[in-house]
Amino acid sequence: MFDTTAPDGPGHLCTLVAGPEARALDHMDTDARRNILLGPLVPHLGPDVMKTASWHEKAWHLDEHAGGGYIALPEAGASDDVMPVPHTPIGSIHWAGAETAAEHPGYLDGAITSGRRAAQEVIDSLPQPETP
Repeated sequence: MFDTTAPDGPGHLCTLVAGPEARALDHMDTDARRNILLGPLVPHLGPDVMKTASWHEKAWHLDEHAGGGYIALPEAGASDDVMPVPHTPIGSIHWAGAETAAEHPGYLDGAITSGRRAAQEVIDSLPQPETP
């Protein structure tokens, strides 16, 4: 669980549950899932943590288009050094995307930094104007 609150609020917590624990949550109703996920926070944040302004759930493993994860995953048996995905330019084609990021591959922050990296690669590859 981590704080994903925007600078101007309102407060927002994001919880990620993986593996068998995530699949066990599938058999519960929304209120039961909310109680299981937020209940352990009560001793630390107080009972108001249970009074959510809103609640959104996403079961990535049930999404037919996500394939079980919200970032690209290597195939079973791949080594643990798959990410970042290679991004060496091929001619004038420059590669960017979250999975090509050196830090935070697969996440929005990685997508932003990889876009900046690719943009700089393009700039660096352009012919430089002659100086008078």
